[in-house]
Amino acid sequence: MASNSISIGDFVYSHVLYLASFLVSEIFLARNSEGSKRFEEFDFDSITWPVDENNEDLEIFEWWLVDRHFSDKLLAQGETIINYANMTFWGRTTTGQSLTMDTVIEDIYNEVHN
Repeated sequence: MASNSISIGDFVYSHVLYLASFLVSEIFLARNSEGSKRFEEFDFDSITWPVDENNEDLEIFEWWLVDRHFSDKLLAQGETIINYANMTFWGRTTTGQSLTMDTVIEDIYNEVHN
C-alpha cells in the first residue's frame, strides 16, 4: 500500500520559501533611519515578539519568507509573523539545526498530516 503522505522535509520546504534574515534586517534598519519613508507600510506595532515562560523576550535568530497559509499555522502556534509588501516573514527563535527539527514545525506537520 503506497502512502500519500509527504515527508516533513518536503512539507516544510514547500511552505518555508527563503532565508530572509538579511532582507528583514535591512527593512528594520531603513525603517529606523531618521527621515526614512521607504518602509512606512511596515507595521511594527502589529508584531508580537515571542516570550519565554518567565515573560522574557526571546531572541529571533532567523527570518524566513513563508507562504500565507503556513504563516496562519505559525501564528496559531504563537510564532512571530510580520507582513510587508505582500511578503510574510516568520521570526525563528532557534538556529543551528534543520527547520524540520523545530518543535513548532513538527507540531504543524503532525496537525496537517494526521
